[in-house]
Amino acid sequence: MQALNRCFVAAVLCASINCAFARTRDLNVGEARKLIEAAVGGRVRNLPGFTLEINNNDNVPGFLNFDATFDNPHGSPVVGFYAVNQVTGEVWKLVICRKVDSAELRRLQTNLHKQLQISAEELKQSWGKAPCQF
Repeated sequence: MQALNRCFVAAVLCASINCAFARTRDLNVGEARKLIEAAVGGRVRNLPGFTLEINNNDNVPGFLNFDATFDNPHGSPVVGFYAVNQVTGEVWKLVICRKVDSAELRRLQTNLHKQLQISAEELKQSWGKAPCQF
């Protein structure tokens, strides 16, 4: 009986501090957009007419793809092409297949991992998978 009581107390404590995670959902388009904005930084975000448009043409499972553009009357409007891993929140530059990193991005990723209750195991399984390797 004492062992049962200890298990019950341990389970209640664990539940109250979220020590067992179960992912509630994948990242959505709005969250992915914010991650890209953090990844590119203020200098790019503040370009005139900067926009991020969802691009479903390159439908890679587990990733949301975006085209980044800005108002550039004298040249190419393309800033870049990005993909966001829907579990980890990793942001990838697609043309060069390189993961983007910044302090602001890492902070947002950590907050989303907590909010969506993504386990360390899920992160480990999905971390580092590039959308350009499919």
